[in-house]
Amino acid sequence: MTFSDEQLEAIVERAAEKAAAKTLKALGLSDGDAAKDLMELRSVLDIWRTTRREIWLGIVRWATVAIIGVITTAVYFKAGSAR
Repeated sequence: MTFSDEQLEAIVERAAEKAAAKTLKALGLSDGDAAKDLMELRSVLDIWRTTRREIWLGIVRWATVAIIGVITTAVYFKAGSAR
């Protein structure tokens, strides 16, 4: 049995559409609310990324202030003992 290029392309396209529909259904994204669900998931992911970035910035700021504090204290005591 041989297929023309058009027939083979149609078979592959139908198989891909069925596989995509089956996958979306398995993920619970086959209903009318799927677009809204994906937008909500993207929103949650954006919030997570922003929160993670802000936490790291806070840690870096805290560490910077702590290091500057230690250096300042060391300089203060070093200058105090030199008098």
